[in-house]
Amino acid sequence: MSERDLEAVIGRVRGWVDAAGRIVVLTGAGISTDSGIPDFRG
Repeated sequence: MSERDLEAVIGRVRGWVDAAGRIVVLTGAGISTDSGIPDFRG
């Protein structure tokens, strides 16, 4: 994907986010540990 195409997609998604009343993000296990947040192991 070219940089121009990527910018167009990002712009489209940004429009959806701006127009949305609410946003829900569903992620899988491990997403927080990859970003440096320690995991919880009761």
